[in-house]
Amino acid sequence: MLDFFFPHRLRRLGYFLRTIPLNMLILGGLMRVDVASPPSMEDNLFRIGTVLLGLYVVFFVYLPRMRDCGLPPWSLVLGLIPYVSSAYGVLLLFKRSRLSYFDTPPAEATPEPITVAGSKCEACGKSLLFATDGVVTASRKVLCHACLAQAGDPS
Repeated sequence: MLDFFFPHRLRRLGYFLRTIPLNMLILGGLMRVDVASPPSMEDNLFRIGTVLLGLYVVFFVYLPRMRDCGLPPWSLVLGLIPYVSSAYGVLLLFKRSRLSYFDTPPAEATPEPITVAGSKCEACGKSLLFATDGVVTASRKVLCHACLAQAGDPS
């Protein structure tokens, strides 16, 4: 539930569905405040709420979308400039995501598989042309059958 309100990454649809209602609330808050009359306590609360909502949009809507697009974090400054932030918001809506829906960030580096064919025996240096010429041991060494028999390794 916390990830819904404070996401780390936002795709285009999630960004669009968040920006439309939040921008409507910000515009409603700005239209509610009357600049000509002296500010009342209620007007001050609306101003504070509008500023807080604007900061939420910048840091928890723009920033996750920027992460998803692969943009540098310093470009968040563009979201703080009044008229530039509107154009920047449209750019974020149409910019492609860096990762597709089916990509997952690499959790940890997995060792690449060792193949016998095209390798050399690590004990005697004999070239192994076919997969049946040798084996990969549990210690991830490539050995030919003769060296494997000499070492007495069961794998």
